[in-house]
Amino acid sequence: NFVTNKGMQITSTNGNISCPNNNKSLKYIGSYIKYKFDNLFTHGLIFVITFLTIISVFIILIFSIIYYYTEGTDNYEDALWQTFTRILNPCAAADEEGLKHRIISGNVILCGLVIVAILIGAIVTFMDEKLNELKKGHTTVIEKNHTIILGWSPKICDIINELIIANESQRDEIYFKYESALVGRTFYDAVFSYNKCSVIGLMLSDGTVKILPPSNTIINIDDKIIVIAEDDDKIILSFDYLLRINNQYSGPTSSSVINHNTVLLAKSMTREATKRIERTLIVGWNNKAPLIAKELDTYVARGSELHILTNSDEITQFINQQLVNELAEQKLFVHSGSLTNKFDLEKLNLFSYHYIILLANEESEQQNLIKEADAECLICLLYLQNIIDRSNNEKTFNIITEMYDIRNRQLVNTTSADDFIVSPNLISKYISQLSENKNINKVYDVLLTAGGPEIYLCLASMFVPLETPISYHQILQATLKYKCLAIGYRLMQYSHDKTKFFGIVLNPDKQEQIIFSKNDKIIILAENFMSSAPIVVHTNYKFQNTRF
Repeated sequence: NFVTNKGMQITSTNGNISCPNNNKSLKYIGSYIKYKFDNLFTHGLIFVITFLTIISVFIILIFSIIYYYTEGTDNYEDALWQTFTRILNPCAAADEEGLKHRIISGNVILCGLVIVAILIGAIVTFMDEKLNELKKGHTTVIEKNHTIILGWSPKICDIINELIIANESQRDEIYFKYESALVGRTFYDAVFSYNKCSVIGLMLSDGTVKILPPSNTIINIDDKIIVIAEDDDKIILSFDYLLRINNQYSGPTSSSVINHNTVLLAKSMTREATKRIERTLIVGWNNKAPLIAKELDTYVARGSELHILTNSDEITQFINQQLVNELAEQKLFVHSGSLTNKFDLEKLNLFSYHYIILLANEESEQQNLIKEADAECLICLLYLQNIIDRSNNEKTFNIITEMYDIRNRQLVNTTSADDFIVSPNLISKYISQLSENKNINKVYDVLLTAGGPEIYLCLASMFVPLETPISYHQILQATLKYKCLAIGYRLMQYSHDKTKFFGIVLNPDKQEQIIFSKNDKIIILAENFMSSAPIVVHTNYKFQNTRF
C-alpha cells in the first residue's frame, strides 16, 4: 500500500522514498542537453567542423598529457603525435603493450571514431541538402555568355542539342558583323571579300535588315554585314579581298568557261505572270493548317484549288465559315475522311493534285501523343505508296509530310514522301539560334515573307556549264548577273546519303572547284526570281526551279 503525504513523497511499505521532482529535473536536463546538441548541427557544416576541431584539440591535449605522465613517451611532442594518430587511425595502437596503455589508447580511439563519424554524417547531410537545393533550382546563378532555359517542353532536348552543336561550331549559322574595312564599299564588294563566308545582306544603323539588297548599295559606317559562317571567329576577310573587289581577281578558271554551251537570255516576267493554277491537298489538320493555306494563297494563281481531308465537324465549320473568307486565289473544298483510312484516300483521285501536304492531327498534338501522331502519318504514307504502286499512272505530284520525332526520318525515307519537316526540331533550331542573336528574328521575317527574298533550288545548268570544273567564285558572279545570290549547291548523287548531308553544301569555299551534273542544283537567294531568271537553251534541259 502507498500513502501520499503533504510533501508529495510516496512512501512504500518497505520504507523506500523516491522524489518525482528530481526525476523530472533529470529528464528536463537531459532534454535540454539533447536540444542544445541538436541545435549545434543547425548552424551549418562550417560550424560543425569548427566545433569538432575544438573538441578534437581538447581531447588531444588531455590524452597527450595522460600519455606523457604515464611514461608512454619520452617527451610531450611524441605524446601529442601519438594521440593525434590514434584519433584518426585506430590501427596506430595495434602494437600497444600493457593494460594501462591499451585502455588509454582505446578511449582515444573511441573518441576519434565518434568525432569522425559525426564529421562524415555532417558532410553527407550537407551534400544531400545541397543536391536537393540544386535540383529545385533555387540557387543563385552568376554567369555570363550562358543560355537560360525557362520552362519545359518536349522540345527541350532538341534545343539543348542545337546549342551544343552551335557552341562546338559544327554548323553554318547567320551572324552580324561590323566590318570597318568595307565601309564605303558596295554590297557587291562585300560578297567577294570573304573566302569561307557567304554575305547575304546588311543590317542598317536603324536596325532594318536588308536581305539581298541591290549590288550597288553602299555600306555605311554603322551598318553590319549579315553572313553565313561556320562560326563567328571564321568571319575573316580574305588576304586578297582588295584584289577581288577591285576586279583584279578572276579565279582559277577563265570566266569565258561560264557561257560554254549555254545561252542565257533575259526574260522580262513578273511574279504575278509566272504564277500558275495549282491543286493542293492537305491531309489531316492542326493549328498550322490555316497559316499554310494563307501562305499558299500568295504563291498560286487565281482559280487554284485547296482540298482538305478531315473527319472533324468543328474543323469543317471553321473552314467553311472563316478560312474560306481569308483566301483570295484558292477555292476551298472539304472532304470528310481520315488520313488512316485507305478508302477515304482512294476517293481523292491523288493524281489530279500537284502537291499533297500531310499534317499530324490536332488531337494528337494537343494530347502530346507524339508517337501516335507520327504513326498516323506513317500509316497514311504507306497507304499513299500502295495507291501509287497499284496505279498505272506515273507519280507527278509531290508529297510533303510533317513529323514530330526526328528519329522517324528513316521510316519516312522508305515511303513515297518527297520531303518531310520535323516541326518541333525546326522550331527548336529557330529558338536556339534566336537565343544566340535576337536579330536573327528579323532575317527570318524577311526570308519567310512572301514579298521578300526567298530560297530556291535551281538547276545548275541555268547558270553554269555542266561536267566542267568551275569555281564557286564564278558561280557567285553568274548568279549576281540575274539579281540573285548563290549560297550553296546540292549534288543529287548524294541526295539519299545522310553522311554527306543529302548532297547539300552551304557556304562553300570560293576557291572550291565543282563539277555539276544534269540534275544538280544551285541554292540561291532571290526576290522575284522569275522576273530576272535566265532561260537556259540546252538540247535536253528545261527551265526548272524549286521553292524551299
